[in-house]
Amino acid sequence: MNDVIIIGGGIIGAFIAHELSHYKLKITLLEKDNDVANETTMANSAIIHTGYDPKDGTLKAKLNPIGHDLYKQICKDLDVPYKEIGAYVVAFDDNDIKTLEELKTRAINRNIIYEELYPDTFLKQEPNLNPEIKKVLSFPTTAIIDPMQTCVALIENAIVNGLKVFLNQEVKAIEPIQEGYKIKTQDKEYQTKYIINCAGINSSKIAKMIGDNSFDIIFRKGEYYVLDKKASYLTKHIIYPCPSTMGKGVLIVPTVHGNTLLGPTAFDVDDSLDTSTTLNGLEEVKTKVQKLIKDIPFNLTIRTFAGLRAKGSIDDFIIYENENHPHFINVAGIDSPGIASAPAIAKYVIDNFFNELQPKENFIKTRKGYYNFDSLDDETKAQLIKENPKFGHIICRCEKISEQEIIDCIHRPLVPKTIKAIKKRIRPGMGRCQGGFCAPLVIKILARELSINPKDICYDSINSNILKQESKGDDHVE
Repeated sequence: MNDVIIIGGGIIGAFIAHELSHYKLKITLLEKDNDVANETTMANSAIIHTGYDPKDGTLKAKLNPIGHDLYKQICKDLDVPYKEIGAYVVAFDDNDIKTLEELKTRAINRNIIYEELYPDTFLKQEPNLNPEIKKVLSFPTTAIIDPMQTCVALIENAIVNGLKVFLNQEVKAIEPIQEGYKIKTQDKEYQTKYIINCAGINSSKIAKMIGDNSFDIIFRKGEYYVLDKKASYLTKHIIYPCPSTMGKGVLIVPTVHGNTLLGPTAFDVDDSLDTSTTLNGLEEVKTKVQKLIKDIPFNLTIRTFAGLRAKGSIDDFIIYENENHPHFINVAGIDSPGIASAPAIAKYVIDNFFNELQPKENFIKTRKGYYNFDSLDDETKAQLIKENPKFGHIICRCEKISEQEIIDCIHRPLVPKTIKAIKKRIRPGMGRCQGGFCAPLVIKILARELSINPKDICYDSINSNILKQESKGDDHVE
């Protein structure tokens, strides 16, 4: 019997698992995909908003500033990227300036640092901004992270502290029993005293399994461009238009790895699997970002992608314990600023729905991150290559990832078993060629390190095998 089962391995489930792993509990996380961080967590703007945007009186307004303030130390403890680069919200006309005044009032009331900037100042800092912009509200403590690495790091650290993780376990049914609940997946059963529903776009589906029809999830699609690192000169800050009822708008966002994101759109779709990009969506991104910044080099686009946000049927986070089924806790509708609020959401769940938890005396707080060989000085690189020649064997030339970095990544507490899982953790395949050259080499390394046939290596989900049959003798496959 588990004390707690968390359904969903996105960043919200990861933060809750990590927070619960501080205590003497038997915790299990169930994820329906072949890896964690596989849906909304890997397809978003990766911004740690300061908390000025949510409406007063909402959970978003309460939790976003707290979550923002927690991130820096968490990322330091887990050894994952965190960069405080600041954000500009821009105004083109009097209506926009009125919106900036509303945002400023919220910032003042929530003790959020801000600055008001005019063209003589902001054009010196960001010379590529549209000179027609009349005013900027700057939030200098806005930060960016790598949500995929952060999610994996949280779960790795929680595993070291006792968490059990089961992948490819799609919940099919939930049955109340005397001591709690029985969860049935496609091939296993689990028993638990508590369930925390963090299933993202599928969270209303999970809630309905116990007869909870109190909320629905709207699938809101966002489409993006990713620009090559050569375009990093465009902006040092995150650039927002004034927000609307559909969200924060189409943004320009530097990433922690040196690329630039343009997007997202905001279209509601019917299909929970619809992560396709569209001509109309990408054209909308182009049109809107060119209003913010001039001369965007779209010829440096290395990929486009889309993600789905779990928009709740109420305009706020949905976090509550079901009144008819004690210890069944929904954590749903976590759209923007969900990632920024995630650490505070985890603490809110523990503080409000758990009693008399006993802290672990031997909790392991820190985690060593992945090697970043390319960031080292030449002398250190030479010494490492001398000690281990695999550091000198570059597998991904675009991102400069060595064979030894991939080997180390594989032998972690949460073992990556697919090409995409490796890609999310240490970025081979994230560069200009998008894996065209390095993917075959990653397959060979995965097969060797996991002692499995290369034909059994998947790109992502089960049955997404890259190689189909052997050819040219036993040592080659195609």
